Amino acid sequence: MSSTASETPVILDEGHRSALHECRDIALVFFTAQLDDMFNNVNDALWDFADKAETNEFQRRFIDAATVVTGSRSDLEYIYRELISKGFTDFAAGRHIADMFDNVPREYSDKNEMELVSRNAVEEYVAIQNIVDKSKSSCFQQLYALGQRLSLIRGGAKVNDFDIPAGPLHSVYSFSKAIESMELAMDINLVLFFLFEKYVMKEMGTVYEKYNECLAEAGIFPNLKIVAPKVPHSEQSAQEEASEFEGDDESDAEAGVQGGTGERSSGGGSAGGTSGSGQGVTLGEEIFGSICNLLAMRRQQDPLFELHPELNPNAPPVVMASKPTLVAAIGDIQATHSREYKSVSSLGGHDDPDFKVDTAILEQYKQNPFEDQNQLFSGVERRRIPTADLDTIELVGMLFEYVLNDTGLPNIVKALISHLHTPFLKVAVLDQDFLVDDQHVARQLLDMMLDAGRNWVDENHLQQGAYYPMERQVERIIHEFREDISLFSEIMQDFQNDIDMLEQKAMAAEERAREAERGRDRLEAARRQAKSVIVARIGKRKLPVAMKRFLFQIWMYRMTLMLVRNPNAEQTDAWERTIMIIDTLLWSLGAQKDPAKRKKLREIFPALKRRIEKGLASVSDYYEPEAQALFDLLLSYQKEKVQPKVEEKQQVVVEQKVEADQQAAVAEEVEGSQEQEIVADQPVAESLEQSQVESVADQPVADSLEQSQVESVADSSDVSLEHDLEAEEDIEDMASDIDEEPLTPQEEVMALRLRNTEFGTWFQFDGEDTDKPLKAKLSWFSPLTKRYMFVDRNGVQVAVKPLKTLVREMSEDISRIIEPPGMSFFNLAMQSIKEMLERATGPVKTMASRQ
Repeated sequence: MSSTASETPVILDEGHRSALHECRDIALVFFTAQLDDMFNNVNDALWDFADKAETNEFQRRFIDAATVVTGSRSDLEYIYRELISKGFTDFAAGRHIADMFDNVPREYSDKNEMELVSRNAVEEYVAIQNIVDKSKSSCFQQLYALGQRLSLIRGGAKVNDFDIPAGPLHSVYSFSKAIESMELAMDINLVLFFLFEKYVMKEMGTVYEKYNECLAEAGIFPNLKIVAPKVPHSEQSAQEEASEFEGDDESDAEAGVQGGTGERSSGGGSAGGTSGSGQGVTLGEEIFGSICNLLAMRRQQDPLFELHPELNPNAPPVVMASKPTLVAAIGDIQATHSREYKSVSSLGGHDDPDFKVDTAILEQYKQNPFEDQNQLFSGVERRRIPTADLDTIELVGMLFEYVLNDTGLPNIVKALISHLHTPFLKVAVLDQDFLVDDQHVARQLLDMMLDAGRNWVDENHLQQGAYYPMERQVERIIHEFREDISLFSEIMQDFQNDIDMLEQKAMAAEERAREAERGRDRLEAARRQAKSVIVARIGKRKLPVAMKRFLFQIWMYRMTLMLVRNPNAEQTDAWERTIMIIDTLLWSLGAQKDPAKRKKLREIFPALKRRIEKGLASVSDYYEPEAQALFDLLLSYQKEKVQPKVEEKQQVVVEQKVEADQQAAVAEEVEGSQEQEIVADQPVAESLEQSQVESVADQPVADSLEQSQVESVADSSDVSLEHDLEAEEDIEDMASDIDEEPLTPQEEVMALRLRNTEFGTWFQFDGEDTDKPLKAKLSWFSPLTKRYMFVDRNGVQVAVKPLKTLVREMSEDISRIIEPPGMSFFNLAMQSIKEMLERATGPVKTMASRQ
């Protein structure tokens, strides 16, 4: 694909341009510091090579090179920084960074003609490619995220590896161009490349992390989740790689000079090893070698292989089958499967929402790998197949058997993946790195499909997930794959695009769920705040039912709306007038036995009634009966004798409705927000017009109710009577959700773990009204109401749990955190196969050499 065939003019907005400038500064600061460190060590390295030189000519060459590099150091650093800076400028202008260089790989250039290249050019290219491959491997996720974010800046156009400013390709080729001016011998350049890798490229991970953070802060995919194929590194291989770099610099670099370049994996780069001498053994190679030894031990006891010449020296000689013969035989089996393959659509699953692969059908699919093996052995005798290829054939079969037995995969995915056994067997025979190299493209594709099957396929909703995109790619492999493994790269990219779309939809749905929950949380927090104010005003007074219902339903609801609209409502005059109404009503309790208060109540009642009615105008006519009951109560207080029995007649019925009506009132406001996904600044139902709330908040004091009268009423301290002496149980119940019961010490430990749990962590909940455990992702936590919100893979809210409830469930193991696996599905399968063989034949302590 040409990178220079067409240039796309790009007009960046100011925010993106500013973010790119900041990223450029981050890179330049880093390169300045690391190049300084590198050049401080160049002389020592070159003089050491001079001391070890076998001839005077080589010794003089390294000594002269040390002088040249020292004298050119400032120029080299300047040229390098300019090339890095120009890369950012070209990217911002829509130009391709590769155009700055004349020795780039053809895939990034528009040069299509063949051309002769010198040996020095080949050695330089291989050295550069080794450095780039290692950097891309160690910083895989950061570079993938950068590619996605830079693609957004480019208007959605895919950004290739060379178009990442300060990316591995841009960085290394800039260094190559910078040292051209010194015109040094290739062996000197190889030493410089080795030092550049050690002191600069090996530390690039921190730069790419800051790079991503800077773009995210500028609003470029701030919540990007990495779903690209991961390149796992075992602790062992990482330590081995580190020990090689920290070892004898001169001997490592000398190996690169004298030997030219180390061998590179045909599968696309080493997986944690190093090029050149002293190459380490990766985890994949270690496991693969152990498995091969175990298979050899088992095969020696198998009568089917007693005539195999590599296992029995006394067996009659035979002509061993070549790889082309094996590949052709596997191709015949694949061709048969290609003709017989039927998609879910042809089986009726496309139109049937309840289509599932039952256990009986799955058992048939589980036989596919064994049938393929038997068919292969019927075409090519076992004793004619080299043991190395026998290992591959058996191991691929066991790998797919492991997949088909995995309980985490839906049956329909297992059935689909089973069709890939023959194509992947052909891949393994063609390229054995498939079984040892984490970076092998076919291996990455299989891992990606298995992850997608586990996370993005629901047999009850096939249309909504990744099943049909996966099915399309499986069909392509079955029908199109012959021997060109590059097909898997194209398929993986297409499938990655499908997964990216699912991720983006899920992220959008999750954000909407969070916004809706924030709105509900703000409403709940306001309700609690209003309730706490009312409870504090009441104290220990015993309230009549009508007044209690009015305060805790109607007036609390009005206060809730004021707080929702304005978090600082408590500092407003409107709030003070609202509190005066509460104090006035509580003061009126003393009018039953105090003639002076009874007289005062008669005077202020008309104005008080008007004030309450105007306040209720913003709420709803639904509360008119409760308001009228309050007015009747206040009128009864104005009479000489109070008939307490009047109220008690309705008390039983009223008590049953108090809490239900209160919840219904708040639910009416929340219902609209749930359907319309409330945002934080607009959580009130549509039925409540903003103008109504504002009119209430700004409601003037009634002319007939003087401010002094209200203040004198509110400040009256002789309202105790018998109401102050009795505790009201209902009031305590209403206040119970304000003063939460503290956590126990054991629960505090679990709560601390929860507080340290990151968003995006997956949980499993048992007993969620279904037989199947619920798996959900932690998406949001409310510091106000201490509630955790969880979503499913599609970003849809599936659970909201208060802190204490979740702590209790985790303590009882009803809810638990799902720990992510420490390695890829493929590596887990290989490790499991190794352990299974060890149980059957005993552990193997030595690793088989694969020549």
